[in-house]
Amino acid sequence: MTFDGVEKTFEDFTFTYYPNPIIDGIDRTVSIMSGGLDIKLTGQRFDLIQEPRIIVSSLTTDASNSELCNGTETLLICPTPNFPDHVISTRRRRASNGVMTANLTFDFDGYIVDGGFIDYYPDPVYESFSGPNRIYASSNGRLDITGIGLDLASMEDDVQVLLGPNGVCHVDVLEIDVVRCQLPEKQPLAGYENGSLGQGPAKNLPAVTVLHGNVRFSPGFVSAWATKGNPLIAIVIPVVIVVPIWIIIPMIILVWWFRKKQLEVKRAKEEVKMIRMNILKRVREVSNTSLDLSEADDRVQKQGVPFVGHVQYVTMMLFAGLGTHPETTEPEYMEDFMEHSLVSFYRMLKEKAGMIEFIRQLENKKTGLGRERELIASLLAITFVSEGKSIHFTSVLTSLVEDEIVTASESRRRMDTLFTNTESIAVKLISNWFALFMFEYLKVYGVYPLYMLYQAVKAQAEKGPIDVVTGDAYYTLEFSKLLDQEIDFHSLGIDVVDEDGHVYLHMTVLDVDTVKQAKQKILDSLWKKSYCLLPRDIDAVDLVWIQTSGRTTLLQDIDKSSETQGKTMINTMKSFGIRNGSLVALIPKNHGDEYQTLDLKEVSSKTYESLQHVTVEMIPESQLSQPASNAIHLKGGVEELTRKKSNLPDHMNQMKANLDRNLAIPHMLTMKASISPYVDGIFEVIFKKPAKIPLPVKYLFDTFDALAIKYAGGGLPEDCADKWKKNCLSNFWSSVLTNLPSMFEMPRSETADRFVIALAGALNDAATTKTLRQAESDHLPYYNEHPLQRKMMTDYCTQVTSQPKVRPGKLNKACSSISKEFKGQFSHLSNLLHLYNLTKNDMDGLVE
Repeated sequence: MTFDGVEKTFEDFTFTYYPNPIIDGIDRTVSIMSGGLDIKLTGQRFDLIQEPRIIVSSLTTDASNSELCNGTETLLICPTPNFPDHVISTRRRRASNGVMTANLTFDFDGYIVDGGFIDYYPDPVYESFSGPNRIYASSNGRLDITGIGLDLASMEDDVQVLLGPNGVCHVDVLEIDVVRCQLPEKQPLAGYENGSLGQGPAKNLPAVTVLHGNVRFSPGFVSAWATKGNPLIAIVIPVVIVVPIWIIIPMIILVWWFRKKQLEVKRAKEEVKMIRMNILKRVREVSNTSLDLSEADDRVQKQGVPFVGHVQYVTMMLFAGLGTHPETTEPEYMEDFMEHSLVSFYRMLKEKAGMIEFIRQLENKKTGLGRERELIASLLAITFVSEGKSIHFTSVLTSLVEDEIVTASESRRRMDTLFTNTESIAVKLISNWFALFMFEYLKVYGVYPLYMLYQAVKAQAEKGPIDVVTGDAYYTLEFSKLLDQEIDFHSLGIDVVDEDGHVYLHMTVLDVDTVKQAKQKILDSLWKKSYCLLPRDIDAVDLVWIQTSGRTTLLQDIDKSSETQGKTMINTMKSFGIRNGSLVALIPKNHGDEYQTLDLKEVSSKTYESLQHVTVEMIPESQLSQPASNAIHLKGGVEELTRKKSNLPDHMNQMKANLDRNLAIPHMLTMKASISPYVDGIFEVIFKKPAKIPLPVKYLFDTFDALAIKYAGGGLPEDCADKWKKNCLSNFWSSVLTNLPSMFEMPRSETADRFVIALAGALNDAATTKTLRQAESDHLPYYNEHPLQRKMMTDYCTQVTSQPKVRPGKLNKACSSISKEFKGQFSHLSNLLHLYNLTKNDMDGLVE
């Protein structure tokens, strides 16, 4: 060791280096927003870690660190941190009532291991006990605590129920709306955890405290144990009470019971009849899977597929989540010394040995800087491809692939997990290479099926109601987002008119659509019919209802009539009284405080066409329509607020609620059946065209085969090579599906966005052999197709392997074609300068 330049040698001490810890399994990747749920890791060499931590970060926020993990050599228990949302924008925070996805990593004393993604569900909401004193009277030794969303991402072991300062109620049942636990035989000490006592009747009772992860809630007190008192009073009081009961009360009770049973039987028959009608209705819906996409297809025939192009594709596939983008313009000025440095730097990168040594040095010096590593790899890829060095890029890549395999073989890592993430510069570079060299294939064979898949999902979802507050939809493939409440809705045909009152567009909306939803459907139809080349922003226009009397009404989601029983009811087409054949018009957004009656001549299609193409980022957030925090659209609407409470027993009410939820599953089947031709089209593109595979990708797969034979060790070489190919394929296509909504200039839908992300997850799951419990797999629409998809992957890789090996001349020609594809799209000098500034302090002896 060196102290102020003086070296000190400790001869009696030595350092011993052990292989890095290995994670073999993660028991779950879900949590609640407040965190505190334990994630169990199984693996090897965990006892070498001094400070193991779990780190959760989203794409736009800082990481959220948790407390240290605890465990043994082969087991680690890590409490999840709270979701890192302290800098999330207001509009994203409004969407937090749904599932939020974040990156999951583990920090083992600076050694960062990628855990994939973690889903954050809303925090459970517990309810206080009823009554003014909040006392729960138990007669059977059981305690029931009710709430909302209690079992989201949670199990019985995640919930503790404390009684007073020293008691525990053992939890044995956890359902979506109730936690049940067994009370102890003896009453715990009275009061709260800290010993303070309750007031009034609760003074001698223990307080109930629920610990659910980091969520802490006290619903009240529990009374379940007999109290001690004067034995004479205990005898006299029952006698005084029992005598009149035996004489008078039985007759009253008998009459009341008879009438109550009659009423219960009547209501039960009505409930059964209603359930039967709902079942028949929803079963009939499953058979109706027709989907009309003629408008979307017509636009493609006229305008072509609205694919974003080279620059946006590279930005999404290579720079997603890195906080920057590739430069497309040259720098305005550069000093002579900097220009000389860049020339020397680029000369080093063009030498294969120098390039590989450069990457190796960076891998050692950028430990723990995952995002910076990925950025370096992406800038390297752009630098070579845009400058026509694809052949050199491919040659370097094959050497890096061999380095990764050799390192895994020597450290005895699992060979089949290689190339599954981008935690190193080399692996990220391989992922980037794959994305660039698959671009031409995607553009020729993939963009049309991908575009039509998105349009199919969007069209089917919009055939049913979508709650604008919760995001729950009548037609969806997410079980957690199913609109399980029975909604009475009908289609409405409305006409959009121009300044002369002439109809130029006939539209179909739902009577339960909000004004914003109706505007969105009209704007989408105008875009599909090529009235405008780019999608228009919904907040740039207003919708006006033109009545037969000539009177015009500005339609707004929330107005003075929206307040109902302390809630803000969002207006719908039905609430305005709009019917079939009603006339509406689009006008430019008026941000004034008052609205003046419109002259029809002001409402013209030309006015609409002249609207500036507006994006959400260009409009101040204060001007965007924002539902109130207590706003209600479909779930918990007026019908539910005013509906009389069922007289069925509690257990039957609970059974009915669960039945309603499961009865909504046919909506998922309808959605899946209606879009299945388009999903099949995607898998056709991914796995049914092995003869069209780009030659450089075929060359990479051949390299995998050769290296597997050389380094596979005890495993079967064919299995290792096959797994590496599947990892690269699933990573690429999952990234394509995840970024699909941004690949096209088109109107978007939150439901459709979530679907393609779920489909990307299904594709990744299909590449593994992960099995789920029946209750979990029932809610995943494509889980049963995983074996078929795995077989399609295997067959595809087998067919590619059987093709003749790529000759050097054809490989060079194919690489040159990729360089021509991206030539002139990016600024070579600006991206090289960015790369140099990132790495100039880490190039020991490589650049003069």
